[in-house]
Amino acid sequence: MNEELKKSIAASIENTRFDILQMIELGRQLIDYPDEIHHGPVVSMGVPKDTLPRWDDIQILTAQLHKKPLMDDAPVDTQLVIGPRAQKPFVLDIPLLVGDMSYGALSKRAKQALSKGADLAGTAICSGEGGILGDELELNQSYMFELGSARNGLKKNNDLSQFAKDFKGKVKAFHFKGGQAAKTGTGGHLPGGKVTEEIAKARQIEVGKDAISPSTFADFHTPRDFADFADQIRDQMGGIPIGFKISANHIEDDMRFALDAGADYIILDGRGGSTGAAPGIFRDHISVPTIAALARARKFLDAAGHEKGAKNSVTLIITGGLRIPSDFIKALALGADGIALANSALQSIGCTGARICYSGDCPAGIATHAQHLVNKIDVDARARDLALFFTGSVHLMKIMTRACGHHSLREFTRDDICTWKAEMSRLAGIPYAGVDPSISDRRN
Repeated sequence: MNEELKKSIAASIENTRFDILQMIELGRQLIDYPDEIHHGPVVSMGVPKDTLPRWDDIQILTAQLHKKPLMDDAPVDTQLVIGPRAQKPFVLDIPLLVGDMSYGALSKRAKQALSKGADLAGTAICSGEGGILGDELELNQSYMFELGSARNGLKKNNDLSQFAKDFKGKVKAFHFKGGQAAKTGTGGHLPGGKVTEEIAKARQIEVGKDAISPSTFADFHTPRDFADFADQIRDQMGGIPIGFKISANHIEDDMRFALDAGADYIILDGRGGSTGAAPGIFRDHISVPTIAALARARKFLDAAGHEKGAKNSVTLIITGGLRIPSDFIKALALGADGIALANSALQSIGCTGARICYSGDCPAGIATHAQHLVNKIDVDARARDLALFFTGSVHLMKIMTRACGHHSLREFTRDDICTWKAEMSRLAGIPYAGVDPSISDRRN
């Protein structure tokens, strides 16, 4: 038996050789650089889609006789209200928005293009945990601020008066970051070499100094701690909705914590969500897949008295691996109120999927601060592309809404979907398309 054949047989049985070599290198680094933070090998973007439950295994059920479709010119309501029980609910034209991606992880021009494109489409952009980039804020009228554990953009004193002075009327919603699907439970690290003057200003840190995000908030521990701070935000910022972004791990327990803290909305990030850089052991091995996470979250909220569409309900925004209009319709049917998009938004502004975001050499100029690469981004052109993506997506969503006999995107329920995969039916409580009595039958 030749050596190449031996190698191929060994690889087919166990393909962990590369991982083992990486652990040897990590062990060497721990000895040589004991004072540095080590999280192991770093990876970018989300887990491969073939390792996740597939949105394509869910089918949409359209109307015909007992329930009729609408005429092609019938109006369809696409509005999303975030935090309907807040003093000042946050209203968007469409239920799609740009999710949290920080300035620092992304270049200035990338953030500008995302912000302007979302605004052109009548929707929001979330800041990410890197603080507020002024140029990004000025380009979007529907801005959502994320406060992470490092408190970038709002440092450790609890006096919100300056924040309110700077951003009242501009920041329309505020959420605490509990985690993200690809990296939860550990801290983050932006090397000082990437902390430019503008990034330092946004994060309120020193130029050239490492930006460290601890694994959790140092001064918030209980729901009451968060609730007290949230009440201050509401008071200073005119009653805007306050929410939590959480990853899909201990879903019900974490959502109960958020409700006890007075959340007006929850952004739930399921396995499949992307990141610019995360330890491989986290991205590849944590978080519940988005489809199952969404089903569990909707069930929990309904049981807690927050039924979808109710006047005083908590808004559920799902994110993590959704790409195209058919995915979005199915997510709405599973119980999402809104969908936050990251990867699709990045592809719309030129991301090529090189999966080297952590390297600083992004060929599209998106996940880098190398000016010769960043200069490739035409902000106005890429913003138009993103707006067109949103426009085209919502157009198809409206067509499917009419086909299902609905007047609003908010009317989708589980009755509008089924699956021929028994495993999917059990995983997400989706009605089974077949006749096996041991599996959920939509006719029962």
